[in-house]
Amino acid sequence: MLEIRNMNLSIVIPCLNEKKTIKKAIFEVLKFFKKSKNSNFEIIIADNGSTNGSLEIIKKLAKIKNIKFINVVTRGYGAALHAGILSAKYPYVLFADADLSYSFKQVSVFKKQTKNSFDLVLGSRFKGKIHDGSMPFLHRYLGTPILTFLINLIYKINTTDCNSGMRMIKKSFYTQLNMKNSGMEWASELLIKTALNKGKYKEVPISLFPDKRGRKPHLNSWKDGWRHLKVIIFLKP
Repeated sequence: MLEIRNMNLSIVIPCLNEKKTIKKAIFEVLKFFKKSKNSNFEIIIADNGSTNGSLEIIKKLAKIKNIKFINVVTRGYGAALHAGILSAKYPYVLFADADLSYSFKQVSVFKKQTKNSFDLVLGSRFKGKIHDGSMPFLHRYLGTPILTFLINLIYKINTTDCNSGMRMIKKSFYTQLNMKNSGMEWASELLIKTALNKGKYKEVPISLFPDKRGRKPHLNSWKDGWRHLKVIIFLKP
């Protein structure tokens, strides 16, 4: 446990109507840091307009030490993460979804990379384990592989999972990227601008679990896939 103490780490969790899982996600993070006996951390819940009772849960939990709530007016996955990262007080920011598809028990895998001063550490589901029922067939075998291939080909960054939702970014590096996109395509933009700005990049294997929300995800496969593709094509200098 000694190597993961004193992390000085901010955890950002984007939230849009995650009433069923947001509390469990927050407590999973708290449990991890308590077990590692580390108090130098913060949890930032970036709410993106929840209307199903999630907001009331978050505001109550925000009274607990090390938990911070921010209201993100601009709609979109990328907008929520962008605001969360910019509000972080620690040098490294790790983010993952509130649906518990990414276990926060995996934080230590990312922390080990901070000693090497990587600018972006991406958790690769394809290098780790994709549990049954956790990723739609088309996403796993068509969408993500094709978009990942194009980013590799055009921008020469050795990535295996351009759509991974669990990553760690160095805040000082992020503020130099001039991020523009607010939707799901923000994930591709982050990789591309890391490559264009010659950022120090690393991948670590992680596991992906089935979504625990019991409802359809916010992702629109064709619409969001098209937006990813446009970013990949038009960001090329």
